[in-house]
Amino acid sequence: MKYVPKALSPKFFDLVDAIGTRKTGLAVEIYKNLIMAREEPVNILGMISRQFRIMLQCMALIDAGEPQANIAAIIGENPYAVKKCIAQGKNFTPQTLKKAFRCQLWYLHY
Repeated sequence: MKYVPKALSPKFFDLVDAIGTRKTGLAVEIYKNLIMAREEPVNILGMISRQFRIMLQCMALIDAGEPQANIAAIIGENPYAVKKCIAQGKNFTPQTLKKAFRCQLWYLHY
């Protein structure tokens, strides 16, 4: 029998959008709702980590002079997600993006 993973809740995407736009109160509320819906915290953290990774990659490529139109193909992500991550990445300093991504990787490792 083949294992089929559970579909991602649309609320995951609402959560990473709230984080990316720095709407802290909304992000906390969505997080609480995900926990109450019995979503696994490690899955939530994984989605947040993925969002920061994409933002970090996008901003590094933008800083290196790469045209936005090429970034999705370079990093292997959906063009819509890349467009959103570029916009959201501007809400953070490069140091903040790096620190957030490193902290999340540490938590996922343990």
